[in-house]
Amino acid sequence: MKHTMKQGLALFLVLMIAVSCLPVFSLNAGNNTVDYVYSGSYIYNWGEREEEATFLSPNALKFYTGSNTYDVLSEIEGGTSTSTAPKSALYSALQKLMKDKHRKITSYQETRPLYQYTDCENSGGKISSFYSGDPIGPAWDSGSTWNREHTWPNSKGLGGSDENDIMMLRPTATSENGSRGNRAYGQSGGYYFPNTESNGAHDVRGDVARIFLYVYVRWGNVDGNGQYSTWGSNGVIESLDVLLTWMEEDPVDTWELGRNDSVESITGTRNVFVDYPEFAFLLFGEEIPADMTTPSGEAKNGSSTPDPDPTPDPDPTPDTEQKPDPNPDPTPDTEQPLDKTLTSETISAFMQVRTENKKQDLRVIFVCDREVLYTFEKLIVTVEFTLKDGGRKTYNGTLGIGSQDFTLFETITADGDTFRAAEGCLLFGRAIVDIPEGDAVSAIVTLKDKNGNALLSGSVPFAEQ
Repeated sequence: MKHTMKQGLALFLVLMIAVSCLPVFSLNAGNNTVDYVYSGSYIYNWGEREEEATFLSPNALKFYTGSNTYDVLSEIEGGTSTSTAPKSALYSALQKLMKDKHRKITSYQETRPLYQYTDCENSGGKISSFYSGDPIGPAWDSGSTWNREHTWPNSKGLGGSDENDIMMLRPTATSENGSRGNRAYGQSGGYYFPNTESNGAHDVRGDVARIFLYVYVRWGNVDGNGQYSTWGSNGVIESLDVLLTWMEEDPVDTWELGRNDSVESITGTRNVFVDYPEFAFLLFGEEIPADMTTPSGEAKNGSSTPDPDPTPDPDPTPDTEQKPDPNPDPTPDTEQPLDKTLTSETISAFMQVRTENKKQDLRVIFVCDREVLYTFEKLIVTVEFTLKDGGRKTYNGTLGIGSQDFTLFETITADGDTFRAAEGCLLFGRAIVDIPEGDAVSAIVTLKDKNGNALLSGSVPFAEQ
């Protein structure tokens, strides 16, 4: 299993789920919080433009389950070029995921009032024009000041439901839409450079690259539906090199991630290349840039691209003398076993400390009997670090239980370690909290019911960093 470590002191969340209906479990610290604001069943875009997304939102985590987790999908073979990628197993798997989840196909007319949810910032107010970020709408004025931009030009192979997909169809100031026309995106002469409208104030190169990939895979539009080429001046984007460069240099911001949440609340599906930009590189057989910022952080682990030269060593004779590694890894990963178990009459918590790149994090896995869990409306989690100077640093989170249907676990695997939970137990949450670097000596994990009554409490010591 690949492991993702988010750098710095901020908190991020990982929820381990077997079915998409498991509840959201979150611990809040710094700016890495998501407070969904609803209008009926629709979610307002909670993000901000140019604020890098360094965590996956709760709804993103719930979308990738079973055989559709990143760990599984990233091991599926992609192509090696623009001609072989659409024929690859990874292309088919990603297309099936987005298609199977796509329960609502938007019409052209109904997208107008939906933009107040998908393209606002900070959960309300004006719509943000796609290219410039200028405030527009949200009231429709018959196209006087704003209209809808086919980021994949309607004249280049769209036809049918794909041309009305709100994932691709973006609200844009009328002048900006006219400035682009139907030119292909690119950075050479004759192409449309998407940052022109904002004079560089907003970088949307990665945005258009990820939208392109969504249409390319979700709708199978790999050749302009036979009307146009996909690549080059007659297509939609200049080249694969430009696409991947833009993916890397303009990482996903929270506005994109928030829009993915909002669109999912309307249509049921997501753009997988927003949640996991790593898929773009795997799809075309390219190495994932090791320093690329992504919501999941999986890029830090490298790609799953197989070694193109599996030829064995022609000299199998082993060296009799152990030679020192000329470039030893000064910060090897170390993973301790599940070193702490807290158990009460109702709930168990399995705690683990992991070290990577001289940073430590605390992982807590909560399990409970199904019938017991249903008696709670809300559970409150507190992780309090004791610092070397005697100070405290506290993270708080809540878990709403509701009436969802859960999956029972008897054996649970966490980071390569397998342990048995009590028969019939339910895994209902998993949190990862970065340990304050060089400062923390221990942590106390406490779980309380909605009335503040302690259900579980225990401490974990940390090794010197």
